[in-house]
Amino acid sequence: MNKMPKLTMTIGRDYIESNGSRTEVDEIFVRESNGKEYLIIKIGNKEDAIEIVDENTLQQDMGMMKIKFKRV
Repeated sequence: MNKMPKLTMTIGRDYIESNGSRTEVDEIFVRESNGKEYLIIKIGNKEDAIEIVDENTLQQDMGMMKIKFKRV
């Protein structure tokens, strides 16, 4: 099984930058639901949620797989 390539992501106050590509966002905030915290990234009327596992780990459920982001 091949390993996925390492990707980088920077979360700013009003942007997300991934591997040199910057996306401006309307809002980034934390929401609690069912005892879990989620980082919410809002662009227009669309919201994407990434679970906050701990202070150094985010996890995004993609259906058949999950992507973990670790702070470096």
